[in-house]
Order: sequence, then C-alpha cells, then structure tokens
Amino acid sequence: AAPVMMRELGWSEALFGVIFSAFLWGYTIIQLPGGYLADRFGGKLIPYLCLGWSIATFLTPFGAASFYLMLALRFLVGAFEAPIVPAMSITNAAWIPRHELARAQTIIPAALNAGIMLGYPLVTSVTGAFGWPAVFYLCGGIGIIWAFIWMWDGRGTPEEHPSVSSDELAYIQAERVKPLSEH
Repeated sequence: AAPVMMRELGWSEALFGVIFSAFLWGYTIIQLPGGYLADRFGGKLIPYLCLGWSIATFLTPFGAASFYLMLALRFLVGAFEAPIVPAMSITNAAWIPRHELARAQTIIPAALNAGIMLGYPLVTSVTGAFGWPAVFYLCGGIGIIWAFIWMWDGRGTPEEHPSVSSDELAYIQAERVKPLSEH
C-alpha cells in the first residue's frame, strides 16, 4: 500500500521512511519489556496485544490527517506486536510436551512468513480494488474479531482450560519444559 499512500497523501519517500520507522521504534523499545510481560502473564497477554495491534492498524487511515498521528499509530502497531513472539513462546512452553516443543516453536516464524507471502498479493489486490484504507480496515477488523474469539475461548495454561481432560493435563504437565526456577 506504500506507493499508493505516498502518491495519494503527497508524502515523499523520506517522509514515508520516517513514518515506517516509527513501527520499528515501537517494536524495538517494547521488545525487552514485552519479554518480561510475556514471562509474567504468558498466553493471557496475547489477545490483548492482538486487540491493541488490531485497533491501531484499523485506525491507521485516520493517521492520514496528520503526520504525527500517523507516526503515533505506526509506533503503537510496532509496540503491540513486539511481545507477541515471546508470549507465543511462553504459551507453547505451557501447552506443548518437551519432545514436540521445537516443532511447535517453528510454527511461529513459519506462520509469520506465510502471512507475509500471502499478504503482499492480498494487500496489492485490496488496494487496487478498494483503496489503501481498506487494507488497514480489513487487517484490523479481522484482528479485532480474532482477539475477541481468543479472549472468549483461549486460556493461558492447560490448567485453566475447561476442555482439557485430566489425562491430557497429566501428560502435558509430565512432559512440559520446566522453568529455570525449578531446575
């Protein structure tokens, strides 16, 4: 969507580069505290991060009204995205038996890359058909729905999930990676 946005909004490549870097600033600044939050709250954090990311993404077209508003929104997208991978890692450690953990951990970067591969042609198609704001409304809207589904059905640990049987819970607990504090 960047070339269309730059053309329609009259932004130079340099100005757009500053706006784009706001995402990276948000991501970088929140990365370490995000890891701490993931350790503290685990999987319970994920739907709220997803909701924050989705709302900031959904609101991105409103940032066209002001350089500083766009800068703030892109910063927030990065800030809410930063703790996602650590939170997913801690969630995997809680739910996945030790002998399956490495395989499960590879799903995260694989899914991220698959999303990027599918996203480029989708974004180009949506932008061409409906304009650049539609991309942000679509991605943000899907994320908002997903966050509420996760809030409704997701749980941070298997011990908290009502559909985990006692046999499955015993298997997970016996086979999961123990935190360093328990070694």
